[in-house]
Formats: sequence, structure tokens, C-alpha cells
Amino acid sequence: MNFLFIVPRDKHFDMVSIPPGVIYVATNLKASGYSVTGLHLSFEEGDEQAISSAIKNNNIDVVLVGGLSSQYTAIKTIIKTVKTLNSGIKTVVGGGMVTAEPELVMANIGADFGVVGQGENTVCCLAGVLETGADPGSVDGLIYWLDGRLKHNPPRAEVKDLDSLPFPDYSIFDYPQIPNMVQHVSGLPKKVLSITASRSCPYNCTFCYHPSGSKYRRRSIDNIFEEIDEMLQKYEIDHVSMVDELFASGKGRLEEFCDRMKPYDLTFACQLRVDGVDEDMLMQLKEAGCILISYGIESADNAILKSMRKNTTIEQTEKALEATRKAGIFIQGFFIFGDIEETQASVQTTLKWWLNHLEYGINLEVIDIFPGTYLYKYAVERGIIANRLEFLEKGCPRTNVSKLSDGEMNQLLDKVIYLSEEFRGATAGTRVQRLHKNGACDMAAPCLHCGHVNHFPEVFFEFKNTRSSAAGSCEKCKSKMKMPPADAISRSTYKVVLDKALDVYFEKWANKRIVIWGATEKTSCLLLGSQCLRDSVVAVVDRDFTFKAGRLLDLFEIQDPQILQNMEFDALVIGAAGYEEEILDTLHTMGRKFEFLDI
Repeated sequence: MNFLFIVPRDKHFDMVSIPPGVIYVATNLKASGYSVTGLHLSFEEGDEQAISSAIKNNNIDVVLVGGLSSQYTAIKTIIKTVKTLNSGIKTVVGGGMVTAEPELVMANIGADFGVVGQGENTVCCLAGVLETGADPGSVDGLIYWLDGRLKHNPPRAEVKDLDSLPFPDYSIFDYPQIPNMVQHVSGLPKKVLSITASRSCPYNCTFCYHPSGSKYRRRSIDNIFEEIDEMLQKYEIDHVSMVDELFASGKGRLEEFCDRMKPYDLTFACQLRVDGVDEDMLMQLKEAGCILISYGIESADNAILKSMRKNTTIEQTEKALEATRKAGIFIQGFFIFGDIEETQASVQTTLKWWLNHLEYGINLEVIDIFPGTYLYKYAVERGIIANRLEFLEKGCPRTNVSKLSDGEMNQLLDKVIYLSEEFRGATAGTRVQRLHKNGACDMAAPCLHCGHVNHFPEVFFEFKNTRSSAAGSCEKCKSKMKMPPADAISRSTYKVVLDKALDVYFEKWANKRIVIWGATEKTSCLLLGSQCLRDSVVAVVDRDFTFKAGRLLDLFEIQDPQILQNMEFDALVIGAAGYEEEILDTLHTMGRKFEFLDI
């Protein structure tokens, strides 16, 4: 039998070219002797055509697809496409989405089989059943249809010995970008190899879900470096990204990894806890090539950290961040607002701390709630999420479980966006030193925190978005930096020129139907600057329409993006900066055809 693994279009894996679960399952199936092909829709032009070609060219019998709960609609569309092309093909769905809500997903998504939990052994057993016509009731970890009803087999035991699994076989997905895609790590272009060194996490934060198992398991250091050695022989790689939920929970493992990593001409990044590092350990990490550490910071209010079950304190965070910056390692971290116990007072505590420590460049976000988490169960039990299927179909929209009112949550969203744009990584005194023929600039920018003048070669700025900036880090102190073009050309100059240019730009779209996705400051500026645009807009939609209830500029109702499923429109403007590819993927999944006005 021939098997096809499909990865949906998705931007959740910016640092991972193939989701780890998919490549491990596909590799294990291939190693068991089956014919396995991979298709990554993010690297294809059109979904339906790509799926059709892959099925026909490889004579596919079984299609496997999976992902996160937020990808439910995209995955359902893929399954529908497969069944339309050939109803005889068996479809298998897996990933965190199925593990969190197996019955709900299987009852509505249209697949023949669902894999609950880790899939390596389950899929191999299922393949044997499909090939021989045996009873699928013998396959642990499977949910499937039998006589018109769902049958949920017993759970499969978690893989304890991770060293027993074959190394990822990236040749299954035959793309030049995999696995050594060039990505920017703390402002530096790197050819990245992603390594999964462990599974699950020993902690149970309220906003986290561990589809890879309930117990924290780790590969041996020997096994990890055997994989690195093998990949270095096959691919051009200069950076290793450890993509575990938690790379290490003890100093011994970190020290052993650092000792083994030092001889390699590689940099690496990993995720650690603030209570798991000290100055000596961080210096060892730096000497071994570590250039980025991602910490789960979450809040500066100890009461909120306790409610989140983080088992950390802001005092531990302060100590870890100070030591990390001293070691010269770039910091990645988030403050996420919206915990069950979040109040206006706790929000202010975190924002005050953030404004006093801009040198760390901590990101600001609002909690996303996903099936399987404690927060999701809390929201369902209290009727905050009244319709679980609708929640999946809408891509797991932001949901308010905090002590803030929806109005206060909307204000918080606006504040988070504003503060991130204006202050996180802010610089002053940016200078353009050279303009290249391709439009790139060589920039010089002093760090506001240590004064070191940084030089950034070939930075691209776009006139169409005055808030665009190139992000990097100070070479000396590793503080986050942005280089806004406003220092080279004043915002008042932009405003005069941009207003004139906007109406010229939108004149050709007169009498056409334009949709704007994102009720943001950028959207307001575009609408204020162009009468032609105002006359052509038929809808303004926003993922957070429930919080942003009301009318934008008292002109346009802010609506649910789902209305675009059945709305005819000619062109799209995206006001939600940074989410362009995700929004376009969503609309393409809906089957909408339009022209994207990239302004």
C-alpha cells in the first residue's frame, strides 16, 4: 500500500520546517517497509492541485493528515478534497487536535480513522490492518467508524525509549527547504535543523496541553548527537533548534550537552525554565554556541503565576533574565494576559514591570485557549465556550476567562498592540549608511541600553507600511532592537506622501468590493487616508470581533471572519500586520478567490 502524509498550510511552525510528530510517524512507517510520500502545502501553489497530483503520481491508498486544534477547518478541507478526488482512499487524522477531542473531531471531520496520542506505533499497526483486512479493534490508540458508530480502542502506551525511534527521514518531504531552511534567529540568518530531544513536560501549566504524552521522557545525549552527525553529512546546517517543550530540567544534562556541543561549528537555541539556570550554567551554554534561550515567563504578578501553576516567581525570572543578558544570549519570552485570576491590578503589575525592563524585549500577548488545556475545560464547564464544535470551526478564537470584562479585554488587546509596536525593541538615532540597488539598506543604530553602535547590512524597509521594522539584537548586550525608517524620514513626511498615494492606489478599485481583515490602527489610517477605499469596503472582519464589538470609525461593523465563507468580494486588504500568511491560508482554505492588495 502507498501512504501520503499531508502537512496543512500553517505558520505555527515558523521554527520547524516539518512538525515533529508528522516526520517521526512518517519515518517510522517508512522504516517498517511501507511506501511513504510527503506533501507540505506551505511549499505548494494550490492545495487541491497539489493533493490531486500527489495522489495520482504515487498511486496513493491512504492519506494521513493532522495538526493542532486551530487547524481543524484546514484539515477538514483536505480530507474533503481527498474524498472528492477518490472516495476509496482511506483517510487518517491525528495530532493534538484529535488527542484533545477525539469523539468531537471524528464525528465531524470526515476521516475514516483517528490516531489518539503518539502515532508512530499506532500508524504502523493500522497499516498492517489495512493491508491484511484484519480487525482494527486490535489497534490501541485508534478511534474509527464501525457500523455507523465511533469505536474508541484502549489508549496506547507511550513510547518510553525514545532512542529506539529512527532519526527523522526528511527525504520523505522532497523540498529543498527541508530541513535546512534559512531562518532568522535573533536577527541572524541561519540554516536551521530542528531536533526533538524529549517529549512532554514535567509541569502542568493551565494554558498548556501535552499531546506527546503525560510523562516527561528524554533521549540520551549520545542519541541526539548521532542524529546531528547524520544530518550534518546530508545537509548544510549551521544552527540547531531544540524544539522541546522543555529541553532540560537539570544541570547535569545541560552540562553534558554543552561539553558535547563545543567541538561543533554550530550555534543552537533551546527552551528552559527561569528556575533552572544560573550564571555558571549560562556561561557554559554561551561557550557551547547557545545564542537564544526561550523562557516561559508569562506574568510579572506572583499571584497570576501561582494560578497558572507555573511554579516560578517574578524574582526567579528577574535573576534568570539578568544572568542570560550578562552571558550575551538573546532572550525570547512572552507575557500572556488573560489568566482566570487576571484583574486590572495584575495587568498593571506586569505592564509596569515590562516598561521598566524593555532591555529584555519580552513579547506581549493575550492567552489563546486550546482544547485539552485546563483553561479550555474551565471555559466549557462554565459555558464560556458554549459550542465546542463551533469553537474548533472558528480556529479556537480568543476567549475571555479572566476577571476582566470583554470591554476591558478589548482595551487590553489594543494596549498590548500599541506598547509592543512603540516600545519593544525601540531604537533612536537610526541612520541609513548605504542604499543597495536591490532596495536594501545598510543601517547603523545605537543600542538604547548599552550605547553600542550596531551595523545591520542589507535591511529591507517597505514604504507601504510605516511601522515596518527589521528586528535583531544588540551585538554587545543582546537587547532586542528594531530599526524603524521613521528615524531616517519623519512620520509627518510619510503622512503627507502616503495620503496622496493612497487614493491614487485605490482609484483603480473604485466600484469593486474590498474586504479588510484586521480592525487595527493600520486599517484606520488607510480608511482615513482614502475616500476611494472607504467607498469600496464591503466588510471589516477581525479574529477578536467579540472583544472589538462595535463599529470601526463609526462606519463599519467589526464582524466574524467566518462571514467570508459565503461573501463575494474582489480584493483583500490585511490590517493585522504579521498575520498575512496565516490569513491568506485561511481564506484559501475556504476556497475564496480574490486579489490580495499588499499595501
